[in-house]
Amino acid sequence: MSLQFVKASTSDALTLNGISKRAFDSDVQVGEPSAGGPPGYMSVSYHTKMDRTNHLYNLTDNGLIVGGAILFLEKDKLNIY
Repeated sequence: MSLQFVKASTSDALTLNGISKRAFDSDVQVGEPSAGGPPGYMSVSYHTKMDRTNHLYNLTDNGLIVGGAILFLEKDKLNIY
């Protein structure tokens, strides 16, 4: 296993959008009262915007996208969304 965070490309936005929707909507299986997530969690245009502003990253396993993150650097602190 070789997990890496790598900068996403605009073409990855659709893949990451699907992963995001499945990940947040499945939270009902572990106690959330309803499916859902933060604003933009299931919006391709939001994921594309995050890519264009250099905040969208893929989590890859041997080159295959298995997850993602939206990363923001605020002063000396890295925030992951």
